[in-house]
Amino acid sequence: MNIPQEYIIQRKSVRHARINVNEKQEVKLIIPNSFSNDEIERLIEQKQNWIKEKLAEFQKEEILSIHIPPANILYLGEPHPKPRNNLEKWYRKEAKNYLSKRIDFLAKKHNFKFNKLFIRDSFNKWGNCSKEKNISLNWRLIKAPVKVIDYVILHELCHTVILKHSHAFWLKLSTVCPTFNEQANWLKKYGKSLFQ
Repeated sequence: MNIPQEYIIQRKSVRHARINVNEKQEVKLIIPNSFSNDEIERLIEQKQNWIKEKLAEFQKEEILSIHIPPANILYLGEPHPKPRNNLEKWYRKEAKNYLSKRIDFLAKKHNFKFNKLFIRDSFNKWGNCSKEKNISLNWRLIKAPVKVIDYVILHELCHTVILKHSHAFWLKLSTVCPTFNEQANWLKKYGKSLFQ
């Protein structure tokens, strides 16, 4: 098979290939620099059914209904003037600054202790907490409303106490984030819009 012309191929210094399908019906492939065209074709062939399923899902999903003027971007759930420099670099810098302050504030407020914070680039996770109490947050969260960001942070902070998604975990989360179901549903409904 040939590589479909509408697919977006990005070669980067990464170990593993990744495929991202978004609500614009775009299929983006993040490919290691060492990959040949034959290897890309094999990857697409292997993931063909998964790509079709994702495209079908997006036809049913609602897109974030915030009107963003062309000169603006999404920041903390609201339109924000677009920076002149590299957009992703700006987002990552803002995410590191805001999320590090916010997690410190929420941890202190609710008596949680964590080890280190990492700002990650992930296509399938908003956050993660390791056994060592290291917390990772997706930089794209900086686009989400503050309540949604707080939910993800508090979710991971609860994992510093209860690692598994047990009944006790959800009970703990409900005490520090009573509306967590609303925020979780927002991410399920609009989360893919943050990958624009």
